[in-house]
Amino acid sequence: GVTGEADICSALRVLLRDLAPRAQWVVSTLGSKGCVAVVRPGSDSIDSCGGTGWTELRHDAWPLGKTGRAVVDTTGAGDAFIGGLACAVRRGMKLERSLKLATYVAAMNCCGHGARGGLPSLEDARQEFPELLTSSSEANVLVAEPCM
Repeated sequence: GVTGEADICSALRVLLRDLAPRAQWVVSTLGSKGCVAVVRPGSDSIDSCGGTGWTELRHDAWPLGKTGRAVVDTTGAGDAFIGGLACAVRRGMKLERSLKLATYVAAMNCCGHGARGGLPSLEDARQEFPELLTSSSEANVLVAEPCM
């Protein structure tokens, strides 16, 4: 790869350190295995206990079995993931919660045909993630400014 690192987390750290010195975190999708993010030391993008080292956040792929749905077409899954992630970050959600929403959006998109066949609506996402609306500021933004 670009970094010369064999391990994905090592490669992500090199990307942050050498190619994106002002970025706080970087994420990679892992297909059916979910995603991983590497967060720069000292970032306020995550809820941490004040640690000073690099943080790796892993999130499993969304479990479609619990929804009674099945994968139909994986076209656009990565784009759907990035869209869900951008939507969550734009709304000020912490990275852990943003990754969860992104894996949900990607998985739901795979339940339809084509690049956007299964994208969930904002209402679908709000029904699936009531815990994502825990603060009044996030709830106001979600209602006032849909982006899915």
